[in-house]
Amino acid sequence: MHWRNIHLTLRPEYFRTASDQYETSAEWGQVNPSVNKLILGQSNIRIDLGPISLGLSSQNLWLGPGIYSSLLMSNNAQGFNYFSAGTNRPLKTLFGSFEISIIGGTLTTNSKQGFENKNLKTAKVGSYTRYLNLLSITYSPVFFKNLYIGANRAFILPTQNNPSKKLTDYYLIATKPLFRNVYQDNTAAIDQIISGFAKYVFPKENAEIYFEYGWNDGSSNLRDLTLDNSHSSASILGIKKIQPLSKNSFLNFQFEGTRMAQTPSYLQRDAANWYMHGTITDGYTNENQIIGAGSGFGNNLQTFEISWNKSWTKYGIKFQHIAHDPLGFKMIDLLNPNGGLPNWDDYAYGINIKQKYRNILFNLNLEWVNSKNYLWQNKNNISNMYIFFNTIYLW
Repeated sequence: MHWRNIHLTLRPEYFRTASDQYETSAEWGQVNPSVNKLILGQSNIRIDLGPISLGLSSQNLWLGPGIYSSLLMSNNAQGFNYFSAGTNRPLKTLFGSFEISIIGGTLTTNSKQGFENKNLKTAKVGSYTRYLNLLSITYSPVFFKNLYIGANRAFILPTQNNPSKKLTDYYLIATKPLFRNVYQDNTAAIDQIISGFAKYVFPKENAEIYFEYGWNDGSSNLRDLTLDNSHSSASILGIKKIQPLSKNSFLNFQFEGTRMAQTPSYLQRDAANWYMHGTITDGYTNENQIIGAGSGFGNNLQTFEISWNKSWTKYGIKFQHIAHDPLGFKMIDLLNPNGGLPNWDDYAYGINIKQKYRNILFNLNLEWVNSKNYLWQNKNNISNMYIFFNTIYLW
């Protein structure tokens, strides 16, 4: 619904999931009760005040340039309730264009389900909710066309019934100074996650390249950031290229690599895995699902996809490799002369088909997954088939 400068979208979602028996181990996996619920889903209401919008929403957000993964915000987890304020179009200045968004929302926990950032295991956590404040800024300089640079920063802390009247202590905590030495939160139940990104577009070549780099822990000062830049870090690198074949058909090439496993700097200072924090045991989750990248806890992911496209039609093939927590479980047996636990790797080979028949659009995604050393158990090789099929009626 749209009335003057007010926009209302109601898009509730009902879903039901089964939870069948599957092979688990002491380190990974747990069969949990099925889920059956109705939520607000992708609903929101907003008011536009020129280039600025204010709103309330439960919609999923996607931040950063990644296509298959996002370090800070994706559609992997169920959407949460939040307020938002920001630009609804780029703000043009003498120095370039800016886009700014700030949100504040409530994250919840399901005590009956496993946590994605705890290897799908349940955990004893409090019944409290958490407050998330996130700031996102994107800048396109006027002197360097087709370049987009930006930063995302999120803080999580337990919900407070009587928060400080100083907005930067609670509601707008993401606007605090960059380094912890300035505001000192080392003893408080506050966690943050931050990333910077850049994307460059080649219009004549129908291509783009992008990069995102983030930290799961704030640095104390500039010296700390400079000397141990890889501490608690993760990154995404991607390339996309479209090759026209005719007036209305083209080939689409995409590659993206995501690293969330720890770097060798953990030998000097362990940071635990990405999306895991020390003071807030729920970590960076909503309803126990990771809000950011959905490829798994502490995993590395590489994706390659090529597709032929024409109008509504698409025929594509995709390959993905997921390395499950390649450092985390090796650390357990670091002194083992045999090298510790074997690597657990998933190799997924898939096809994607989109076809329109009259007013119905069909979408089929079929993947065969070959797991090597499943559950970090030597020679425990398992195959699985994934099928996703949906239809959309157009009128």
